[in-house]
Amino acid sequence: MGRILFIMAVPFIVAWCVSMWWQMRRARSARERSLLSRASLGATIAMILAVVALAMLPLRGQAVALPIAIIAGLIYYKSVKAARARIRAEESDPVSRARKIN
Repeated sequence: MGRILFIMAVPFIVAWCVSMWWQMRRARSARERSLLSRASLGATIAMILAVVALAMLPLRGQAVALPIAIIAGLIYYKSVKAARARIRAEESDPVSRARKIN
């Protein structure tokens, strides 16, 4: 079962790496690139731990852990998307970019 999970995970991981590279390339500012790099590092570590845990768990444990991993991935996606939108809104606001006098 571990080999099957690994074989299924490899195309997903390659596609995710290409997607992160493309997002880093399209980032509008250093803050956004920093957010993406920190988020991708955390997601990479979490993904590796999830694959190892799914490979070591028995079938019943995998049935419980797999939906949890999928939900965690969706939460990651939504939170990074919201943080990028917040950063873009802060940087496009001319008042927040104004130079402070004192």
